[in-house]
Amino acid sequence: MRTAHVSDCYFPTVNGVSASVGTLTGSLGETGHPVFLLVPAVESGLRNSLLPDDCLSRPAENLILARTASMVLPQLRDNRIGLFWPLKIWRELEEFQPQIIHIHTPGSLGFAAMIWARFKGLPYVFSHHTLFEEYLTYFPFSENLSRLLVLKWIRMFWQGAEAVIAPSFSIKGRIRLQGCRKDIYVIPTGINTEEFREGREDIFKEELGLREKPFIYVGRLAYEKSIDFILKALALLKVRGISAKLALIGGGPAEQSLRKMAEKLGIAENVFFLGWRRREELRHYYASAQALLFASETETQGLAAAEAESCALPAIAVESSGISEAVPLSSPLTVKPGDLEGFAQRIELLMNDTELSHRLGREAREHVRDHFSVQKMRQAALNMYNNIFARSQNNI
Repeated sequence: MRTAHVSDCYFPTVNGVSASVGTLTGSLGETGHPVFLLVPAVESGLRNSLLPDDCLSRPAENLILARTASMVLPQLRDNRIGLFWPLKIWRELEEFQPQIIHIHTPGSLGFAAMIWARFKGLPYVFSHHTLFEEYLTYFPFSENLSRLLVLKWIRMFWQGAEAVIAPSFSIKGRIRLQGCRKDIYVIPTGINTEEFREGREDIFKEELGLREKPFIYVGRLAYEKSIDFILKALALLKVRGISAKLALIGGGPAEQSLRKMAEKLGIAENVFFLGWRRREELRHYYASAQALLFASETETQGLAAAEAESCALPAIAVESSGISEAVPLSSPLTVKPGDLEGFAQRIELLMNDTELSHRLGREAREHVRDHFSVQKMRQAALNMYNNIFARSQNNI
């Protein structure tokens, strides 16, 4: 199957969309399926340029990587707006002769790919990676108007697609309620568990001089990730004489605000801002941590939690769309949104019960292997592509 993938987000920008696109296209290429990947160019020296210029941290096979011109997105300076030139890229895409177009984002490149697919009479599928209506603070309009415009724009991609991909069943239900009438395939981002094996357990001792294992957060330091909730939980524990340490791996627009908040709450000495780390290094941080702390209520899948769990690291998380499917149903470590006391209690629980922490970590690792393997992701995508391509041929 010859597939062309188009995304407005891609490495070296580090986020869940980049990881999902890289994992799928890399897996398809490595198993002999030709892939054309169209993404924005990035300037050298981008702040989180921590990954090489291919789809994964190893050479990609059977994959053509094409980058268009781009410019900075003002509200999210780590991301780019892909432009439509040089025009030769579209000729290269046509020469590739794709059978399916897979649009991963509804940005400028995604829009151009949708128009191109319609003009060429090719079927396209659309991945709903992001709950854009939860990111309204980045739009320069009122919340109600922004929500209306965002949903209208996304529905345009749904309506022209042969199928829509949701990363979790909860997101499938949500976009169905929002008016998506197309076939919706649930295909979570696959986790390559081999990338997270055999991590060192002394990385925090080496970098920070810590004797005990800290808790960890991995991802963008953005307001919608609700990291302030985690800091408040640590402050609540400190009032009770419990000193829990937290290492934050990542960067983003909320970093300075979070630093000030840690100072104000009196926990700055227990909160460590480490910045971005290379993907291949993350296994060492997961292996050296006590548990992942995750409070975001805007996740479509909970990819960070699933990656941590693949290292046998349990996740204390706020129940929300996507994240609830990333943790085992039997896990006692999830809390309802807003339950600060419950979140703090679970941190204290794992600090006092190492055996429980290890058992929950092993259960979480098995859950990821059973539900989020790269092989399952690739096969589900191929089944969908084949069904859609066969249907398009019958309609000719």
